[in-house]
Amino acid sequence: MFRAWLGSMGHPSPSDLEALGFSVIRNWAATVPQRPGSTFTSGGLAPSGPWIRHGCRAKEAEQHETGYCVMTVGLLAMLTLVAPVAADGQARPIQGQVSGDVVFVVGGDYAECDAGYPGTGTEYVAYGNAAHLGKTTMTGSHCASETAAGSLTLVAANRDEIYVDYTAVEACDYPSATTGTCDFDGTVTGGTGRFEDAAGDLSLNVAFTDISGFPVWPAVFTWTGTIGY
Repeated sequence: MFRAWLGSMGHPSPSDLEALGFSVIRNWAATVPQRPGSTFTSGGLAPSGPWIRHGCRAKEAEQHETGYCVMTVGLLAMLTLVAPVAADGQARPIQGQVSGDVVFVVGGDYAECDAGYPGTGTEYVAYGNAAHLGKTTMTGSHCASETAAGSLTLVAANRDEIYVDYTAVEACDYPSATTGTCDFDGTVTGGTGRFEDAAGDLSLNVAFTDISGFPVWPAVFTWTGTIGY
């Protein structure tokens, strides 16, 4: 009955499941011998009468009517197991924070960078934790610029990956001689494993904790947003 009903209804709502529970118990109750003088309530969840307490039997009747409460509790547990879950691709909140180093690289793969700091790029590796990923490693790179655009990869504890393309929201802010902050808008473009078809949007903040040394700037990366997979 469960299989046929679920197959016809797709993802049942909580009210659908409740109605199904009433129907199953009511049909079952009709086949069980009842204690003389007792009847089942219209909802079908418990027998009526002065010996009923909170949907189960009073102690003086439990040896005779144990099946009623066991059936009710068992069905409720079963309905909990079949309750609908988020469908694939549904947007879920995601947030995370990792710490690492941003390294400026001159030439090589960045020889053709012509914005901001010509011929210079930034690469970074950072470690921390994130929702949906657990322990997380972030890697990424872009041409060094106040309006940078680049790509990064988030690697989960089980090695599944999320890919993100990002662009600067505005020029970075350097409130002191040793600190700075940059904000980026990110778009999730897929991944591997359970994130193969992932999509979503992120807001990424990069807080530099010490920009006095070159070519390495320690930084904390924090992001929030939504992801579907």
